[in-house]
Amino acid sequence: MADIPTVYDELCSLLLARKLPPAALWWEQDPGALRREMLQYGDTKERAAGNAHAVELDNWLPLLTEVERTRLELYKKKWLARTGREATADPNACFMVSQNPESHWTAARCRDGALPTKLHSSGARLFSPKCGRWMTTNECGTQFGPPCRSDCALALNLPLLDLSRVDRAHELLGNAQHMPNIAVAWLAILASVSLPEASSRVSVNELSGWVLPCFLKVDKRGYGL
Repeated sequence: MADIPTVYDELCSLLLARKLPPAALWWEQDPGALRREMLQYGDTKERAAGNAHAVELDNWLPLLTEVERTRLELYKKKWLARTGREATADPNACFMVSQNPESHWTAARCRDGALPTKLHSSGARLFSPKCGRWMTTNECGTQFGPPCRSDCALALNLPLLDLSRVDRAHELLGNAQHMPNIAVAWLAILASVSLPEASSRVSVNELSGWVLPCFLKVDKRGYGL
């Protein structure tokens, strides 16, 4: 048996070495997809008034509720005080505007660059002042592991999952372990036990290629974790 904590640390190091820069997390560029997100999850009053169609694609502030806009301003002030950087110019700044920064500062991006916890709620929006919008459903889905991007689907050898076209897709995300975390735990176990001689030369990268797709079961009904 190998030392499981050591194996786990090694796997985490491999993943961290491939960590994406913050700007890469906000990858959606398709105007149609962005507009669909605005119409689906923007402030109810603004949508009812038909104002969502007039909002600029790079400034979704009008689609936040009044309470969310107030919280966003508090987050930005706290971010400047703690980091010395303006949130509107910092790609690391990302805030859960559905939570009060006075009591939930952890709903802001961590210092190590990790995103705040995604909550199980349609109103739980991760807002980037620099991007001027919240993280779309597909962008959030990608952080949890499902192949919501074409390159992710290709890497996992699975069909593309477009969460923007799934009704109440937010209910599939949040308040849960995401697939990469589970996969790391499984890989640590697999790498820490004796394997048959024919399998003993399998690398961690090869194991990850086998394990990750196992967490997405594809059938006629769709995806299930």
